[in-house]
Amino acid sequence: MNMREHHIGIVVKNIVESQRIFEQLGYKASSKAIVDTYQHNKILFLGNEKTLQKIELIEALDEQSTVKNFKPGLHHICYEADEGENFREVFREMGIGKIFSHDLTAPALDNRCVMFACLKNGVFVEFITGGEEDAGYVCTNSGDN
Repeated sequence: MNMREHHIGIVVKNIVESQRIFEQLGYKASSKAIVDTYQHNKILFLGNEKTLQKIELIEALDEQSTVKNFKPGLHHICYEADEGENFREVFREMGIGKIFSHDLTAPALDNRCVMFACLKNGVFVEFITGGEEDAGYVCTNSGDN
C-alpha cells in the first residue's frame, strides 16, 4: 500500500493557547481554525517549514465531540492513502488493525474523505482517501457515524 504521513493529531483543551505553545516550537498556522460539524470539533492545522511536519490541533466543541473523552495529548497519526475506494479491503488484508469509522467528510481537509482505525498495538490512525489522484472516489457518509 502506498501511503505518506500527512499529520499528527493532538487533542487540546484550548486551540488558541496551544497554538501559542507550538508557535514557540517553530510551527505556524496554515489556515484559520475550522469547525467540523460532523465530529463536533474545532480543528487547526500548523506546519513547520524546517521539518515539513504538520500537526492538527483538535478541541472538543461539545458533548457530542469525537474527542470529548480523550485527555490532551497525541490522538492519531494520519496517512494519505492512494488506494481510494479499495482502501478498506487492502487494509483488512494487511491484518494490522480494524477500521472503526464510516467514511467521514473532513471540512478541515478540503472535504476529503477520512476514516479511522485502531492498530493492533492500540495506536489510532486516520487515513485520508479520495484525493485528487482518486478523482472518481465519493465519500459515502452523510455526516453521521
